[in-house]
Amino acid sequence: MNILVVSNVDYVGGAETVLADLAVRDQRNSYLVLAPIGKFTELLCRLRIDFIGSRYIRTLNRHSGIINAFSNLFSGIFGGGYEIVRIARARRIDILYANSLRSGIYCMIPSIVARIPLLWHVHDASESRVWSVLMSCLTRCKSNIKVVGVSECVLNSRVLSHVSPSRKALVYNGLDVSVYSPSSGIRGGEKISILLYGRIIRWKGYDIAINALSMISVNVRSRLTCSVVGDCSDPVYYAELVELVRDLGLHDIVRFGPSVPREHVPVLLDSADVVIHSAVNPDPLPTVVLEAMAKGKVVIASRVGGVPEIIEDGVSGYTVPPDNPQELAKLIERVVSQINSSYSVGKAARERILDVFSIDKKVERFNELYSVLAKDSRKEKW
Repeated sequence: MNILVVSNVDYVGGAETVLADLAVRDQRNSYLVLAPIGKFTELLCRLRIDFIGSRYIRTLNRHSGIINAFSNLFSGIFGGGYEIVRIARARRIDILYANSLRSGIYCMIPSIVARIPLLWHVHDASESRVWSVLMSCLTRCKSNIKVVGVSECVLNSRVLSHVSPSRKALVYNGLDVSVYSPSSGIRGGEKISILLYGRIIRWKGYDIAINALSMISVNVRSRLTCSVVGDCSDPVYYAELVELVRDLGLHDIVRFGPSVPREHVPVLLDSADVVIHSAVNPDPLPTVVLEAMAKGKVVIASRVGGVPEIIEDGVSGYTVPPDNPQELAKLIERVVSQINSSYSVGKAARERILDVFSIDKKVERFNELYSVLAKDSRKEKW
């Protein structure tokens, strides 16, 4: 089948990462991605995934101002809608695939006009009442639709609370685990390397982890190094983090590094013993956590969003309450003191990814959904 994927962002986040994996791995279907020109399309180009740079669909950025945001929204709905219909008819598209909550808004009218089934992939656990009403209304406008949540956290959030259960499906994101070969154990006799990586934005809670490091005893802290690596999506927040490190006197152990291409993430993880994901808001299914676990790393993550669905606390990783640097500091100290025995936790983490979060399982599930949507579409046309 021919799948037209619509993405409304120009950066590479978790949703874009797992979409690229799906398009590369799925040999049964052909994928064409419509997205704004930017880092995401650069990734698609490197992976040789077919794409078209959109003239009308743009990233909605809260920092750009409300007038600019509404301008981009209307451009996407009307100009992008026309673009989608034109491409769908020219390329004989079988399934329209919206790769985010916002992308679905751009896809709804074209899917109705062109009579194409819509798979709406939701990666956000939004508690917005406005989004909840909007999702309820939009999904009632079209019968041949399937709303896919990346975790139970997403399916149970307010944004999907009024969507009919028959139109919802759970499909966990999956990784190509072969790319994330496990590292050679924990280096307990050396400096212990902590890694914080991903998009550097406020709700990811990098400041929580940095504050936690300042609360660790001097003896333990002397054994640590910490790298903060990622795409700076919020320059103001990034500057605050640099200042925080200086104010807390952590400049000897905390260093900042530039973002790395997606293909280099496995190499980046090789240099780490412990990976911390200290998000303060619900992260529906953090790719950072999945990748680190696939590499067999010891992961410490905030107990929010989809994290409890990934990590079996104390078995395949560790979880802590969000926005609580004191508890995080205690857990880091405990993990560091037991670092030589933590290899079993990393091994269990990789097994967890193999069992539940592999890309092959995701591809299989998506092909089932495509078949159902295509079958229902033929019935409607008949």
